[in-house]
Amino acid sequence: MARISADFVGSGRSVLEQLTGAPCLYLQGACGDVNPIRMEDDYEPARTLGVRLGCEATRLWERTLPDQASGVSTLTRSVDLPGYRYHSQERAAHLTAELESDIAERTRQGDDGSGPLWWARQRLERVQTALDSWSSGTALPPIAAQITATRIGPLALVTAPGEIFAENGLLVKEDSPFEHTFFLGYTNGSVGYVPTRSAYPDGGYEVTHACRVDPEAGELISATCGQLLSTISKGQR
Repeated sequence: MARISADFVGSGRSVLEQLTGAPCLYLQGACGDVNPIRMEDDYEPARTLGVRLGCEATRLWERTLPDQASGVSTLTRSVDLPGYRYHSQERAAHLTAELESDIAERTRQGDDGSGPLWWARQRLERVQTALDSWSSGTALPPIAAQITATRIGPLALVTAPGEIFAENGLLVKEDSPFEHTFFLGYTNGSVGYVPTRSAYPDGGYEVTHACRVDPEAGELISATCGQLLSTISKGQR
C-alpha cells in the first residue's frame, strides 16, 4: 500500500513551530552520500529523528539574536556539466553486456515492467549512449545545471540541482566570503547524483546506477558557486 508522509521534516517542523511560534522552512543541503542513523521500513525512525532535529533547531533559535538584514541580491548562472562516459570504452562495454543479460533474464522469468526492470532499461540506455560516444569519438551532450546565489544581509544561500555529495557542499561553504552560507542541493531540476571525483573508483549505487555526469562535474558546480558568491558579496550583478 502506498503511503505519503512529511517524513522527518514533518515531525521536526511541528516541534519547532509549536515551541517558537515561527513558521519553519526546511532547506535540504548536500547529502548525496549521507544516510540517516536509522533506516527502517517504519515511520518511527522518521518521527524520532525529526523530533531531535526540531529540538536542536529550537535550541539554536533560543540563542539567536534578532538582526535586520540589509541588502538582498541574487545571481543565477547555468553551467554545462560533462555527460558520464563510465571511465572507459571497455567499462561501458562491460556494463552494457551486464545490463543486457540482466534484462534478458528478467524478461525470461516473466517480468513485464517491474521497477527493477524499468531501472535496468534506463541504465542500459545511458550506458549505450556513452559507448556510442567512445566508438564515434563524439562528445556526449552536456547536462545543463542552474546555479543560484542569493544574499540576504550577511547570509548567503547557494543552490545546485541534483544530489550533491556532502564534501563538495562543505567546500563551497568553507570558501564562501560570507560569514554564514547555506548550500542547497535538489533545486531547480535534477541532474542525478553528483559524487566527488574520489568517489567514482569506489562505485556503488550513487556512481554506477544514478549518476549522469563525469567526475569533474562536482568541481565545476563548486567553482561556479564560489564565483557567484564572490560576485554578490561585492554587490555586483
